[in-house]
Amino acid sequence: MKGRLQTELKKRKRRITKFPAHRVLEPVAMQSETIRRHDDDVDELWTSMTTLETRHYSPEDSASTIRILVADDHEVMRLGIRNLLEVRPAWRVCAEASDGKEAVERAIECHPDVIILDIAMPTMNGIEAAGHIAAFYPEIPIILFSLHLSDELINNLHNEAIRGAVNKSEAGRDLVNAVEAVLGGGTFFRGRKSSPVGRL
Repeated sequence: MKGRLQTELKKRKRRITKFPAHRVLEPVAMQSETIRRHDDDVDELWTSMTTLETRHYSPEDSASTIRILVADDHEVMRLGIRNLLEVRPAWRVCAEASDGKEAVERAIECHPDVIILDIAMPTMNGIEAAGHIAAFYPEIPIILFSLHLSDELINNLHNEAIRGAVNKSEAGRDLVNAVEAVLGGGTFFRGRKSSPVGRL
């Protein structure tokens, strides 16, 4: 009995010894390679982002740069607006705000060429913020930005600084056009059955 047990133990030891070690290490090596490739992708993405920023923010273009203030309480939305607008080489988001009060402060600090204001923001909504901004800088055109725009809302705007309104769901089609329109001295109220008083 003892002899058979020793023989079986020797067989098992031989099987364990002969098991190729590289098979154990393969998953680890594959995982390391995946991590390395991921790091390379991140580095490449970061390089492209910084290159893009360098092109848009180069000092020699500062005299002709259009400076835009973006106010929205969602960071992802602000990033989306920035990416959409900064495709234009001369356009730059000079400041961001996450609520109406901060939007007023940033407008005073930066004196942008145009302001994009979300209507539904905490602390102070976009329409209230537009009123405060217009009191300081009535010449700066403001574009309201919201998921819920209606003729009634727009027709009850009594602020000449509000020169446009864009629905968030149509931003990809309309936002750049709206900025161009107000910078050119016009207005932008697409799809409205009527325009606010004084903006016909």
